[in-house]
Amino acid sequence: MFKMTNVAMVSALLVSCAVEPVDPVSTQTHEVSVVPMDLCPMLPAALQGQSAHRYEGRTGAFYQTAAYLAPAYPRPGDALSVVLALRKEGSAPTVRMTTDGWATQSDVKGARLCSTENHEVYIVELGRFDHEATVEFAVYATVPSSSGTYWMTNNGENFRFEVRAAPALGWVGDTHLRVAGNYIPADLAPAEQPLGVYTQTHPMGAAKSVALFVQAVGQGAPQRVVMSADVDFAGPHHSNSQWKATIPAELLKNGVPLHYWIRAEGEGGAMRWDSRDGKNYSLTPTRYHVTWAGGFGSYLPSNESYRSGFFNADLSTSTGCVSHGVSLSSYSERAVRVYVPGITDRSYVDKTSLAGAAAIIRTEVYSNLSEEGEPSQWAGMPVEFATQVGNDFVYTFFPFTQFCDGGGFSPYPDGDYKFKLRFSTDAGRNWYWRGSLEGPLGGDDLTLTLNARCSYFNRLDRCLPPR
Repeated sequence: MFKMTNVAMVSALLVSCAVEPVDPVSTQTHEVSVVPMDLCPMLPAALQGQSAHRYEGRTGAFYQTAAYLAPAYPRPGDALSVVLALRKEGSAPTVRMTTDGWATQSDVKGARLCSTENHEVYIVELGRFDHEATVEFAVYATVPSSSGTYWMTNNGENFRFEVRAAPALGWVGDTHLRVAGNYIPADLAPAEQPLGVYTQTHPMGAAKSVALFVQAVGQGAPQRVVMSADVDFAGPHHSNSQWKATIPAELLKNGVPLHYWIRAEGEGGAMRWDSRDGKNYSLTPTRYHVTWAGGFGSYLPSNESYRSGFFNADLSTSTGCVSHGVSLSSYSERAVRVYVPGITDRSYVDKTSLAGAAAIIRTEVYSNLSEEGEPSQWAGMPVEFATQVGNDFVYTFFPFTQFCDGGGFSPYPDGDYKFKLRFSTDAGRNWYWRGSLEGPLGGDDLTLTLNARCSYFNRLDRCLPPR
């Protein structure tokens, strides 16, 4: 990215394989991403959510602009598109491109798609190539306020589409299970909850389609579920593709064994299987039950410790936005403990497995808390899993950042609000409640007293003077 007013000099620089930027502090960052579906209402449907190389301008004339090169790994015949979100003061962008190392070149002007609060969004369509090709290009636009033409050149290296035929499908593997996006081992699979199945294919882009086959023992023929590409996954060094599908809750019956396996088809028709060497993967769903919740107290994230505090004898609590100089990193949070046999009382090898187990237990604060000035309709608000203490899981709720905007201000009016905690192990079909009593109904509602001018730490006697 650099400023040039001599077009002949620009053309001379573009002849080389890498354009040397005049302004050495102008930079762009790069990641494999997707074209955001909400980038622009007029974004073509074929580009929404498509894989893309994303470049963001960090300094200079293209500061806070973004370029999406889609698709990220084009095949012969794919349409090549560059989507640009540019600051509003510039002109329509133009792509200068070559396919023969700058022996020849051509310019393609961008078409405006829409205008957002801070950007103009353009699309530059570079066409299709029915053969393998390297499409190299840079982007330029004029900025009237600076009286010049500026170039976006990927830190002097230029941008590239590498159009390549699909490689041969090598393998499919690393098949694993997830609940709410979190990894779990097969022997922890819950009944009556949707269960995610993930797998990978190698090399990236080699698989044309991937299917999951699921068969419950004694329940008839296997069901085929088409797996979708996980566009948020790039793989180690962009070497693998990841695919995902969901086993619906109705297939996961308590105590009924289930077998599953994966079939991948390559672009050239080759088939690869992941079936545990022909034995198939298996799991037996378990219906877990919440048997106790309580132990209201506090959790300190900085050292992952749980202790008593924050609640009165009747389990009421008060909060505000006065921190008494305590930094956010040293804040305690309100916490509750829950016991679910088979989940909370087993050992886990790492935090990833622990987070997966915690995701099986849907936990919410159910409250009439409202920003409207009056208690609202009751609604559930998610809480955060914190840690494991003994045979219990600890979850935190009502954090400082939920109530306070800083400077003793809160989006919620001062007053008393009611709440309970609720827990479900079947995706919200049934709940175990915790209020003044242990579940399943939980007794009376608990009370949260909010006064933004008072202490966050359940101290109504420590308040700032009224405004």
